[in-house]
Amino acid sequence: MDALDVVFALVALLWCVLAARGLADLAAVPDLPRERASGPPPSVTVVVPARDEEARIGTTVERLLAQTGVELELVVVDDRSRDRTAEIAAEIASRDARVRLVRVTELPEGWLGKPHACQRGAEEARSEWILFTDGDVWLAPDVLDRSIAAARAPDARHVTLAARLANATLLAQAGVAAFAAPLVAELARANRDRPRSGAGIGAFNLVRA
Repeated sequence: MDALDVVFALVALLWCVLAARGLADLAAVPDLPRERASGPPPSVTVVVPARDEEARIGTTVERLLAQTGVELELVVVDDRSRDRTAEIAAEIASRDARVRLVRVTELPEGWLGKPHACQRGAEEARSEWILFTDGDVWLAPDVLDRSIAAARAPDARHVTLAARLANATLLAQAGVAAFAAPLVAELARANRDRPRSGAGIGAFNLVRA
């Protein structure tokens, strides 16, 4: 065996170790259970920070309003948008009392845009649960109900979900997989190794109010 063969063998061994570790991490990050929340419909405030999302915010809000099995209120926080994001959200709010619009016109010193928008939305919450999501995330109708059922488990305090890319090319999917590997590892450590720690994904974070 020459030096090049040794290098190839070491690289193959490294990939096997990484694959085994990845499979172990995936096992510690389960799929969302099919069970729904029992008892009376839980109340949840969905906070949607949005900036320049006019192409998607309407569909995002309508899909959130279609959630089943929950008592829902929706707070859209327009974070200094330069397009029609606020106008679209305001139009939906005018015909559905579950929707409220909060407009941020200035960013306070020491804040970043999205965390500040999330904080402003949380201040408006009047429910048992708060979901922080994004203006371009579309949920299936039963996701909130099932997520709250999972969050009620004795060992759960926070539920985060990873989104799928709509109409993604093979190259985009490969890029997401490469990006997601360290994130999955962090989620696995929070679930398996560090139960008092936490990890989340900005597109979906469900917590008790």
